Amino acid sequence: MTRGCSGLALLLVIGVLGILAVLAMAFVTMAQFERRASQQRLHATKALLLARSGLEDALARLDRG
Repeated sequence: MTRGCSGLALLLVIGVLGILAVLAMAFVTMAQFERRASQQRLHATKALLLARSGLEDALARLDRG
């Protein structure tokens, strides 16, 4: 009787560890996705600010003659 219970406990532990492994992989994947998304937002913001700066510089040069 105890032999069957210990086998069931082992299967339960393996199942729980499998679920935890899947959750950990999902967490790592989401963290990588968020990191890439934030880098893209950073690059887009830098590009926008650089474009505005260039436009302001061009307008200032035109005003100066």
